[in-house]
Amino acid sequence: MIDVNSEPTTHPDGRPVRVRRRAACPALLLAALAMSAAASAQDAAQPPLPTVELGVGIHRVVAEVARTPLQQQLGLMYRERMAPNASMLFVYEQPRP
Repeated sequence: MIDVNSEPTTHPDGRPVRVRRRAACPALLLAALAMSAAASAQDAAQPPLPTVELGVGIHRVVAEVARTPLQQQLGLMYRERMAPNASMLFVYEQPRP
């Protein structure tokens, strides 16, 4: 294994051997860009979802309904606060433990 932090070494015949840092750079750059694009696509809260009004005793609650897997995955991510009496419901096809 070649230590990428070491100085170039030499072949037995004396020719210098350089670590292939450049070969990895395009692949690493491409991976970093892909991860950056995915992260920037999720750097803001999802738009408000359809709502349902619920009565809880004497209280009124407005709940956004997350039905799709993507809506459930994003959920309340990147939301710094919610309005008073606001909530989010997660609807699943099968009961979850």
